[in-house]
Parts: sequence; structure tokens; C-alpha cells
Amino acid sequence: MSKDVDRSFCYVRAVNGATLAFVVLFGIKGAAEGAASSVPFPERILHFAVPMLVIGALFWLFAFLTALAPFAATYALARRLGIRSILYYAICGALTGLMLTPVFVGVRPQMVGQEYTAFWQDCLTWGPILIASGLCGALAFWHRTGRHPAHAGRGAQ
Repeated sequence: MSKDVDRSFCYVRAVNGATLAFVVLFGIKGAAEGAASSVPFPERILHFAVPMLVIGALFWLFAFLTALAPFAATYALARRLGIRSILYYAICGALTGLMLTPVFVGVRPQMVGQEYTAFWQDCLTWGPILIASGLCGALAFWHRTGRHPAHAGRGAQ
């Protein structure tokens, strides 16, 4: 398998890690706000779990399309300078999540029955979730690729 294909799979793994973190944190946020508390169990699956899967799929597509440029820049710099530090990848992932927060808030549809909130309030609400998601995606990438010397440094081709 070529190295370009391997890097593409690693990017997909990073997006998968970010999406998994997003769905878990979004579910916790929904449960904390009482989204599923008034619905009896069998209906809860249709009213909470199924929408979570749909939202997860939409977030995966969002993350795949929007995080590619920051991911490529982060990885290119790490390869060029031989950076394999978990801290480097964690900071870059968190910053990517922070940077994509206004984009996410801007493209996210308003939920039915949800009261209107200002753009900056939505950014404050969703920011920590997207930062944590970016961090998890970056750590998933680092665990698979970033920590290995064959993928870092000028001599690696």
C-alpha cells in the first residue's frame, strides 16, 4: 500500500475519532438538557438514539470536509520538522476544533422548538465540544501515525 493511501486512511481514522468524541459529548449534552428524560424506553431509541446517529454522520461529513486543510498543514509541518510529540498533535487538534467552531455554528441548522441564541453564545456552547473532538481526532492520528519515526522528518519519503 502506498504512503499516500496510508495517510488518507490515517486522516479518516482521525475524523472517526473526532466524530466519536462529538457524538458522545453531544449525547451527554442532550441528556444533561433532558432531551431523553421524558420519553419512555422503546420510543427513546427513535427520539434520541437514531437522531444521534444521523447527527454523527452529518458531523463526520462536516469534519472530513473542513478539517482537511488544517490537518494537512499540521502533518506537513510535523514531517518537515520531525515533530512526533503528542503535545504538538493535541494542541493542533484542539486549535483546529476551536477554529472550526464558528464554521460549525454557522452551518448548523436551528433545531425545531429551540429558542434563538446569539451566534457568540452558540460558539461558547459548541466550542468546548468541538475542541475536545479535534483533540480526540488528533490523538487518534498521533497514535496511529504521528508518533512513528518513519512518518516524521525530512528523510522520510
